[in-house]
Amino acid sequence: MFELSILRRYLLPKRKRMSLALIALMSVFVISLVVWLLILFLSITEGIEKNWLGRLTSLNAPVRITPTEEYYRSYYHLIDEHSYAAGYEKKTFHEKLTSKITDPYDENIDSELPLYIPKPVKGPKGGILDLAKEVKYSLASIPQDVTKIQSHDYQMAGALLRLTLARPSVDRPHSIVPSLNVLTQAAYVNSIPLNKGPLHSLITKPSTADINHLIYLANIDRNETATDIAVDNKEKLANKTLAERLLPILNNLSIKAFETKSRFSLPAEVITDPIVAFAKKRRGEIFYFMIPEKVDEKLADDSLTKGVLKRINGNLIFLENGGSEELSVDVTAPILLREKVPFTGQIDHLSLLDSVLLTDILISVKIPLQGQIFETVVPWHELTIADTHIENEFSRPPETAPPWAYFVDGTLVLKEGGVLLPINFKEQGCLIGDDGYFSFGKTSPLMVSEQRQKVYTSGFYDPGVISTGARYILTSREVVNSITSKEESLVIDPLVANGFQVWFDDTLKASEVTAYLREDFKEKGIDTFFAVTPFYEYDFAKDLIGQFQSDRDLFMLIGVIILLVAVCNIITLLLLLVHDKKTEIGIFLSLGASKTKISTIFALAGIILGGLSTLIGSALAYFTLRNIDGLIGILNMLEGKDVFNAAFYGSKLPSEFSMAAFMFIVIAAPLLSLGAGLIPAIKACKLRPSQILRSE
Repeated sequence: MFELSILRRYLLPKRKRMSLALIALMSVFVISLVVWLLILFLSITEGIEKNWLGRLTSLNAPVRITPTEEYYRSYYHLIDEHSYAAGYEKKTFHEKLTSKITDPYDENIDSELPLYIPKPVKGPKGGILDLAKEVKYSLASIPQDVTKIQSHDYQMAGALLRLTLARPSVDRPHSIVPSLNVLTQAAYVNSIPLNKGPLHSLITKPSTADINHLIYLANIDRNETATDIAVDNKEKLANKTLAERLLPILNNLSIKAFETKSRFSLPAEVITDPIVAFAKKRRGEIFYFMIPEKVDEKLADDSLTKGVLKRINGNLIFLENGGSEELSVDVTAPILLREKVPFTGQIDHLSLLDSVLLTDILISVKIPLQGQIFETVVPWHELTIADTHIENEFSRPPETAPPWAYFVDGTLVLKEGGVLLPINFKEQGCLIGDDGYFSFGKTSPLMVSEQRQKVYTSGFYDPGVISTGARYILTSREVVNSITSKEESLVIDPLVANGFQVWFDDTLKASEVTAYLREDFKEKGIDTFFAVTPFYEYDFAKDLIGQFQSDRDLFMLIGVIILLVAVCNIITLLLLLVHDKKTEIGIFLSLGASKTKISTIFALAGIILGGLSTLIGSALAYFTLRNIDGLIGILNMLEGKDVFNAAFYGSKLPSEFSMAAFMFIVIAAPLLSLGAGLIPAIKACKLRPSQILRSE
């Protein structure tokens, strides 16, 4: 308390000595600014690193458990091929986990085992050790204080994907016979858990382009696109009416706005009030009109004549600007909209029920143009959906299942044969509704025959940033089983084709989870059968993880150096304070104050300045992070472009306050400030009272 009272009464600058006060304020300002920048920078850097780690582990999970070669040589794995109860087929981990029998071999029924089959591994109670279930027990035993675990026993296969892309013909856009293209891609087919899991967050919602494509597919001749589908399936498609094909789509979305297609023609009868138009003339006669969305809009085409369309005595008349001649408009001259225009509309349900094609379905529309609303009825084939709310999450099963991937109380539902493609496929023109098949081989003694598994594009997902992510196709376990039950022509390494993915919220706890599982496996005697691999040991992630670690260490070092430079202001301030208060220091020393107490006063002053600056800078950093989107918006406006590349930084910068960065600053800043205060404190201790008082 002595030090604080002395510091407050004698060592703080008085009103007449504002120079020291200004230096003190400047020191606080500089250190606060550095603290603000460091916390802001480290928080954003940490957030970017977490985002990248999340994208790196989006498919492979933070920790992966895979079987070793020892597992595939074990009795537990090989015995299924020699057992009637196992159907004489090898089993996946999922089949092992759901099986009630650990050892399916029965010596009374099954033939004698070959000599290469090893002895089974016994458990503590003498029975055969169920390796797959032991892994599950280990995962369930991870302490909750480490992290909350979610696991998935995955299964992978290799196949050749062939998708038929049915699109409108360029020269016949309204034809029911589509233009067909085939997309071929060698792919990894991976199972996705249908029960709620981390992979579900990667699935993207259907877009309006997907909805318009599904409506287009419902309208066209599906027999033309089903070239590789069995005849009975073609007949089922043909027997469904248009309404039956559209209802699963329309019942699970609400249309907010329609949009005109290019070269949309406005019916002449809806024009009752004058409207600005551009006329295209040929040989003195009007060939067509172009209607701009706004009155003052200008067109670059000089061959178009601007004027006004209006109705006089029931006839449509065109009056050129600057002219007095009224030209009669031929009813066959189309009145085209210059651009696509969004508008509201209502489907005529009676026409929907009786429809055969989209041309039969009528939509009552209200088109806004030049401040007017034009009401008319348009056949659906001339419109597309511009904005819609799509339902893909339900609390209970919907009455009519939508043709896209959806969730019922957190459980994923895919259409029969449904697959989830990486979003990279969208860049190649794929949309929800595209169908095709997986092609894979089955080997016989005489030949390799092609096998096909029908698939349907149910949705898309974000595979992250790994290079092979664009080839991972997610689907139900049944589809993967249909491939792996036969001998594939595209062989997948068995060491990675089956295993367990382990998920948890905090990716950085992967080392703790890995250490726990490895130790637990060793205690159970199954460590030779399984490899536990954390994400930072994945081949595709090692270099990037190492770079992140190096960058983080470098940023910390640079931060300490900058902070050290900033606290040097404290040295200047306290040296001036020692010189300014040397008379008071001499009096205190002559009255018996120890040099330790005098030095403590100046060291304490350094800590107070550093601590105050830390609190101010931290508060500013917290406020900035909470409003980072607005700040980035201002920077984007000033630059005229995106300041931060979304491909690297994500759709928006991280805004989470980093406690690790805060703790680093809270410890480093006061300590450096203390060190800065020691230099003036040492100088104050070397002052002699006699010399000070004699000089005064």
